[in-house]
Amino acid sequence: AASWLPLLLFSMNSIRASSSASSIAFWTVVSAALIGLMICSGRPEIWVPGFVCVFVFCLGLIREEKTKELRLGKIIAYLRAAMLGVLLSMPSLLPTLEWAPLSRRSEGLDPAEILMFSSSWYDLLSLFVSQSLGDLQLRFSELRCLVQANNLVPYFSSSFISIFASMLALLGMQRRGGFFFYLTIAGTFCF
Repeated sequence: AASWLPLLLFSMNSIRASSSASSIAFWTVVSAALIGLMICSGRPEIWVPGFVCVFVFCLGLIREEKTKELRLGKIIAYLRAAMLGVLLSMPSLLPTLEWAPLSRRSEGLDPAEILMFSSSWYDLLSLFVSQSLGDLQLRFSELRCLVQANNLVPYFSSSFISIFASMLALLGMQRRGGFFFYLTIAGTFCF
């Protein structure tokens, strides 16, 4: 889910940079496809904060437009992308909406059961450094209790490295000291 975020931010920025109607339409469709892929990955705990990042990013892009007409045109393009992306993801959203009332989660779960598959401090550290303390999450590791005692299915933390590398690449493409530079830094640390 998170790996689509850098491309989505790039495509939203491309909408702002486009001047012709055909270019805006092309990047709107690309953005919609990326939104659909992000939602279809099935991890709302990841794509919902990703959506918040995209929303804040788009607000910054809209703020940079010089005239009201340009601002309105870009807002419409962003809304189209969001609506089309949600519609593209309906084959995975609709069964989830049907299943949710039947799930035990709708009645409330024991907190220990909820947190069983949550990410731990080690998962967050592994966003930046690949398996920084070795394989602490292996099933028979003596130090596993330091990471998360109840974690039955550990995350493969080093797979998150590409997300962080993508965000660093986004930082590298931007002018230092500009609005988007600081926005990308803040988004990287928050996300």
